[in-house]
Amino acid sequence: MRQGYLIEKYNHMASAYTCRRLLEEAKKLGLELRMVGAQDCTVKSEGVFCAGEKLEHRDFAILRYKTGKAMEAVRGLCDFSYNSPACFDRYVNKFYQLQDLQGHGIPLPKYVLTYGNESLFDGFAEELGLPFVMKGLASSMGREIFLIKDLEDYRQVLAQYPADKEWLLEEFIATSKGRDLRLYALRGEVIGAMIRSSADDFRSNVALGAKVSGVPISPEMRRIAKELFVVTGYDYAGIDLLFGKDDSMEDLIFCEMNVMAGIQGMEEATGVNVAGAIIGMIRDDFRDA
Repeated sequence: MRQGYLIEKYNHMASAYTCRRLLEEAKKLGLELRMVGAQDCTVKSEGVFCAGEKLEHRDFAILRYKTGKAMEAVRGLCDFSYNSPACFDRYVNKFYQLQDLQGHGIPLPKYVLTYGNESLFDGFAEELGLPFVMKGLASSMGREIFLIKDLEDYRQVLAQYPADKEWLLEEFIATSKGRDLRLYALRGEVIGAMIRSSADDFRSNVALGAKVSGVPISPEMRRIAKELFVVTGYDYAGIDLLFGKDDSMEDLIFCEMNVMAGIQGMEEATGVNVAGAIIGMIRDDFRDA
């Protein structure tokens, strides 16, 4: 039986929806998957320990936690990781996503990478327009994402963070305010699509209360997911797209890719067994080895 670690922040997160579903599907498909919380681990000269128990080598790791040497140490005990270190470590960063997708036929918003120098605000406003969106480079679930309407908004955000924090500033796509399109894709193939919408927030994160509804998968969704796979090599990803001026499923603008996207909204909105598809992909990888 093939064995793997499901790496999250804490051991007790086995009951969280995405983790629970992955553990369930692994059991159904004959894989032994153990939950490991990176912040419950210690790394010593003798090895990696989780809650006092030394962790042994396993065949694969599924990554559900972004950063840290403990996460990397657990991942290093495994022959393969999903997503791979080359994909995961680079594309948790929103700037690298936009940088690497330049020139690959995927519509992108205008963007600026900056430390947030207040004296440059007028130039940002002229280049991106007002309002513009301000993002932390590795933020998730709607955190560290702000709509900047004027210099005072900008100052208020900067005041909350260290001066050496880098920010990604993007043009605001007004036609997609409070709405976006989330795709779930495995190695370039879209398996589910849903619209996320919020009546009270310019962001459309499910974690912030957005509503979700499944939609048919369009040719443009498939094209973008395939091209994104060619560039990044993801195993699975949540792909967020914004609605352009035509407000159609064929006029879509890249927002960001999530290399550890949750699956609850997608499974509930579409009825697609996303967890089963991920575990099935991993099982088949070892069948073909």
